[in-house]
Formats: sequence, structure tokens, C-alpha cells
Amino acid sequence: PRSQGPEVRMKVGDLVISKVDDPSMGTGIILDTRETEDGILYFEVQWFDEMDVIWYDELELEVVSESKQ
Repeated sequence: PRSQGPEVRMKVGDLVISKVDDPSMGTGIILDTRETEDGILYFEVQWFDEMDVIWYDELELEVVSESKQ
């Protein structure tokens, strides 16, 4: 079950942290989004402390700062 709080819809430009990777990855920025045919939304994240660009589903990320776009 999802949390009872207000749902934050992640978008390109939001700063996020990973709920599943090593915390040392720090903060990343969402570069792109893609929705699968079965309605699962994925986010492409560039990590500031790493060279990696990785795709995550919305349950694997937490927004720490929303984009003003």
C-alpha cells in the first residue's frame, strides 16, 4: 500500500535520492520519463556523485527537491 500523504508526481528536473541503491550515490536529477504499455512509469536519473545514468520505477525514488517547471 502507498503512503497516506499527498502524492508527489515526479517529473523531469526533480532532485531525487534512491531508496534501493547505496546512499553514497547521493542526489540525482531526473532527465527523462517513460511509461510502459502496462502503465508503469520509469525515470532516467543522472547521479551527481557518479557517472551512472540509471532507470528507476517511481517506488525506487524519493523526491528531495521539486523542479519549478
